Amino acid sequence: MIWKTAHLQQRALESATELATRCISPQLLESSADRIHLAIVGGGPKGFYALQKLADSLRAETYLSRQIEIHWFNSDHNFGAARNFNTDQPEYLLINNCIGTIHCFSKSNLHKEKPEQALSLVDWIAYHKTENKSVRSLDFASRALVGHYLANTIMLFLTNLPTNIQVNMVVTTITQITENGRNYRIGISDSRWLLPFNYQSVLLATGHSYYSENRDLQTFADHASDVHYISSIYPVQQLDRIKAGVKVGILGMGLTFVDTVLALTEGRGGRFEENERALTYMPSGEEPATLYPFSRSNLPMLPRGPANKQQRYYLRFVTQEWADTLLQQCTVGIDFPEAISPVLEKEAQHAYYRTLSKDFSSSDSFIDRQIANIPQTERFSLKKLLFQPFCLIDQHAEDQHTNVVSYLRHTLEEAEKGELESPLMAAAAVWREAIPIIGQLYREGKLTAESHELFDQKYYGAFCRTAFGPPMENVRKILCLAKAGYIRFRFDSPPNVATDRTHNMFTISSNRQKLDTKVLIDARMPRPNVVAHHAALYQNLVKEGFAMPMVNGSYRPGCVQLTPHGQLVDSSGKATAIFVYGTPTEGFTLDNDSLSPDRNDFATPWAQFATHLIKQQNAIHYEA
Repeated sequence: MIWKTAHLQQRALESATELATRCISPQLLESSADRIHLAIVGGGPKGFYALQKLADSLRAETYLSRQIEIHWFNSDHNFGAARNFNTDQPEYLLINNCIGTIHCFSKSNLHKEKPEQALSLVDWIAYHKTENKSVRSLDFASRALVGHYLANTIMLFLTNLPTNIQVNMVVTTITQITENGRNYRIGISDSRWLLPFNYQSVLLATGHSYYSENRDLQTFADHASDVHYISSIYPVQQLDRIKAGVKVGILGMGLTFVDTVLALTEGRGGRFEENERALTYMPSGEEPATLYPFSRSNLPMLPRGPANKQQRYYLRFVTQEWADTLLQQCTVGIDFPEAISPVLEKEAQHAYYRTLSKDFSSSDSFIDRQIANIPQTERFSLKKLLFQPFCLIDQHAEDQHTNVVSYLRHTLEEAEKGELESPLMAAAAVWREAIPIIGQLYREGKLTAESHELFDQKYYGAFCRTAFGPPMENVRKILCLAKAGYIRFRFDSPPNVATDRTHNMFTISSNRQKLDTKVLIDARMPRPNVVAHHAALYQNLVKEGFAMPMVNGSYRPGCVQLTPHGQLVDSSGKATAIFVYGTPTEGFTLDNDSLSPDRNDFATPWAQFATHLIKQQNAIHYEA
């Protein structure tokens, strides 16, 4: 079941509108010297988690006498939902996690809040649904529905705040932070004016604030007739400028690629009709002629089947004990190819062959011997799964499109079996299960410089492609469109993109293939890069000396340097009172792109830090 907003009572959909009415412009903020001010920059789920943890920390300090004012900044009115879970987006855009994995509360506080506030997404849907169907943890949902869940949860949270805590939701873009004694001042994008508040501490939860715009391609498109370069597809309505009947090149084959394809087909009035478990696409006539996706690997993501604690493969070798031992033994940096990759390989092979034989009880040494008896050329391996997947399905057609379509069909069949029945999906799930532990070995530059770069550039994308793919429903649609000719997988080697100024075209070419098109869409979600010119706030923080790029030996992952608790490190090497949480920490941490309040949790240390500062200020105020 895929839950959508049409399945919910109207009252469940009213919080987003009510939340928007509470937003104010920065000009309406009233200055007060008697109040203590804190700031959260970023209105997405991570910003809410930080706000929630701060309020919980302050609520425990019952003797605080001063008023505390928290300014929560976001670039638009979509607080809680932000861009990813905007409640106005089309219902065909789905989350890629089962709904049973999503809740808005950290594990430590999940059972302490009032029952009506602590609903998981499953319980919230069950409470508000109009459909006479059971809600299962293995179901999926539209991203708009999740946005309504977040908005509803935030409204309940704001309603139950202590009287000494005030939250102002401020719609503006923050581009500058400066020092004012021991405090900070904040500047906004549409003026040189600094807000007239002294902030004790600031938390940055800005999400995907780094854009992949290629300035040369954008300049070419701006000056060429009827040529379009779209550097980010969100909101998807901006794809409306693409005319029907044209060829479209799409850079990237991940989750954003799926959204792009659906926006240009289903989003234009096309329909998917099911007949005997097969989908047929009924076009509207408004679609582009053909969509040509390409990427460095030119491989699609594996579909993500339902998985919960009862229906998933459990790790045997990538364990906390193993990670602790490795951390103790490696004092000069962990070598990923030598120390981690072989263990992941063994884990994936055991997952594959134990599931194939349904043998989950034999000793590890017995399974090792069974694997060793399989010829190397026939043996499943993690390397094949990540980088040579066509050989796993014995597909070696000359035509890349045929190979990809066969691969999509095969992986869909496997995903429908589930990872306790499908050897392939059990092996693919290893990374999903291992990433919290691998993240401990990656975090804070624990890998050697060479391993850090190798992992970021080669392995991370491949792991995500196999473990964090789209729901099966959306892969079925991609397969349907590919079979119907609306998608063409042309490239089998990494293409280059150039501009043809004579004919006003983009030229996409590899060793054997070439495509000329007037429309190019960048459907990638880039990782942070503070040296790029697309993140004004972080650029200014580095320029002013409040932050510096992270450096691991000879490698710069692109993020800012942080302390183990998530504080920005300034140009002199000192920790600041500015914390960073979520996606902007990628490179220093691993895997923040989720709705989890607990993964790489820098919100809790910030809440504790801010509470300590407030207690000090409260004592000074009381003594005065």
